[in-house]
Amino acid sequence: MTEQPRPSDALTPTTLPARLDLPPDTLRGRILLLTGAASGLGRAASLALAEAGAQLILVDRDLKGLERLYDDIVDQGGAEPVLHAM
Repeated sequence: MTEQPRPSDALTPTTLPARLDLPPDTLRGRILLLTGAASGLGRAASLALAEAGAQLILVDRDLKGLERLYDDIVDQGGAEPVLHAM
């Protein structure tokens, strides 16, 4: 009997892209809501999605982190995101 791989085995660092590269304006006109946006994967996703032209609604408990992310998105030329601290 062949052992089936566990779902966690399928996602290794070698199978995940190092960076999400979307062509500019791919998401122009789209509104996306991201939770946990102030740090980690949420922050990285927010920056990549803003770079691709999305209008973002960013949610997190960390208001200071959201404000830093806001500044970074605007500095890279993205649309001003809406912030919501919980």
